This record gives sequence, structure tokens and C-alpha cells, in this order.
Amino acid sequence: MPRHSVLPILSFATMVLGLISAMPFATGAAMAQGAVEKFYTGKTLQIRIGGAAGDRYDRYARVIGRHFYKYVPGQPRISFKNMGGDGSRKLTGWLYNPAPTDGLVLGAVLSSTACSAIRPA
Repeated sequence: MPRHSVLPILSFATMVLGLISAMPFATGAAMAQGAVEKFYTGKTLQIRIGGAAGDRYDRYARVIGRHFYKYVPGQPRISFKNMGGDGSRKLTGWLYNPAPTDGLVLGAVLSSTACSAIRPA
């Protein structure tokens, strides 16, 4: 007599339960999307660049920033400011301590900054 596996039934039940349990989060995410869009509408998002004007990271940040606003709900304006010095450690220290914590500042730092000591701004 062949034995039948109950694995497909359990997998289907697990999938259905997973979808049902995820529904409140999906509606919550949609509601949060509206709140995020309301927050960013009409505001300016600052991208601080941890290098000199015209260097490689400056160009990367500006190219990404020109298209980044399309993917942020509310499509905020984008402004760029260079804050070079000490291999982006100056910018990293500023982002950690005195930078505004309102969600309107992003930092583009050198990739090697994560491996170096951070000094306060």
C-alpha cells in the first residue's frame, strides 16, 4: 500500500496562514506610506557628501540623488552639500552627533570610513 505524504497539505496550510497573518501588516504599510508621503511633500532632503566637489563620491552621490527623489514618497527636493575632510570622518562624526535627526539628511561617505576610527565633529 503506497504511503501518501501530508507535506503538500501542510505546506498549503502554512502558506494560507502566513498570508492571513500578513494582511494586517500590509494594510499598516499602506497607511504608513501615506504618512511618509505627507511628511516628505514640499520638503528638501539634504545629501551630505564626504568628499571634495568633483571627486568620485561626489559624482556618484549627485547621479544617484538626481533619481532618488522619484522613489521617496512625496518626492522631496534634493540638495547636495560637500563636507570633505579626513576621509569622510568629519561627515561621519557630524552625522552621528550634531546632524538633525528628522529624517531629512543622508550621508554619502567613503567606503573605507567604516573601518576607521570616528572622531567627533
